[in-house]
Amino acid sequence: MSEPPKIEGGFWSKEAAETLEQCHLRIVIRPYDTRGSLLVKVDLATESQATPDKDRQQSVTARFLTEYAAIQTFASHLEEVLDGKREIAVLSGIKG
Repeated sequence: MSEPPKIEGGFWSKEAAETLEQCHLRIVIRPYDTRGSLLVKVDLATESQATPDKDRQQSVTARFLTEYAAIQTFASHLEEVLDGKREIAVLSGIKG
C-alpha cells in the first residue's frame, strides 16, 4: 500500500533534504471505512530551538472524519491562501 497523502513542514535537515528534523505541522489523510469516509490526523507543534527537550515543546494532535468533497474544497482554498487571495483554509469534518 502506498503512503497516504500528507502535508508537513517545520525544520528540514540541511544534510538530508527530505528529512524533517522538527515537525511543526503535519496533515495526513487516509481512508477510514467502506462508505468513503476519510480520517484526517493533524499534528501541530511549537518551534523548539533553544532546547532539544521535547517536554517543553507544546504540541497537539487532532483526528476527525471528513469526505472527499471537503478535501477538494480545502485544497482549492489552501491554494488561494498560498496565492494571497484568501486568508484561511478550513478542512471541515463530518459526524462519525
